[in-house]
Amino acid sequence: MPNTVGKIMMLLVWAVVIANIWIDFPGPLDSWLGWIGALLVAAHLIECAVFSAKIRQHHAGELALGYGAVFLFGILHAGQWQE
Repeated sequence: MPNTVGKIMMLLVWAVVIANIWIDFPGPLDSWLGWIGALLVAAHLIECAVFSAKIRQHHAGELALGYGAVFLFGILHAGQWQE
């Protein structure tokens, strides 16, 4: 599992963004986390579309796992297929 530290950091970012849905963080941090979350979702959906062929190739029997990993970790997961 390459990029383990990066993937752990990405999970922490997702955890804070998701926690922001239920917890009101003080000041402008609340709106910043909303924008960061929206940008993460948009960027990772685009990555899922761009790397769709590679996901189908490398996760043939488990497409949901492949798309989920790319959506969760983005280029940290998909980058391992780059040459």
